[in-house]
Amino acid sequence: RTPYETRDEANKELQETAPSLLSITAAASAPPAPTSVIGPSYHEWKYFDNDGSWKLYSPAHQTSLENAFQLWDMTKNGKLSRVQIQTDEWTYEIQFDKMTQRNLVHPNHKERKVMRLNARQLGPS
Repeated sequence: RTPYETRDEANKELQETAPSLLSITAAASAPPAPTSVIGPSYHEWKYFDNDGSWKLYSPAHQTSLENAFQLWDMTKNGKLSRVQIQTDEWTYEIQFDKMTQRNLVHPNHKERKVMRLNARQLGPS
């Protein structure tokens, strides 16, 4: 259990205490954007799941993560090395410099590996 009555209360507290983090909210079912706002992107983002396999982020999160990663990669600004994504149930912080995902709401703050695959790693379509 967390010290919060509701998940919304925990998320509100998190938003108030972490203003330097870039916050991205996207529902898992949101439609994907056709390309990155910075430029065409041929990458996939995955996280390492409890079952020992790599899972794809939702299409909306793919675009959000890639846009944020490209901005961080161009600037190497430490403040941009972390981004938050919101699912229906949890808020996660992705750290590009460590390539990890951490659950900010769950009391265990589970940390997982993430990876970004480029077009060469993805192979022919």
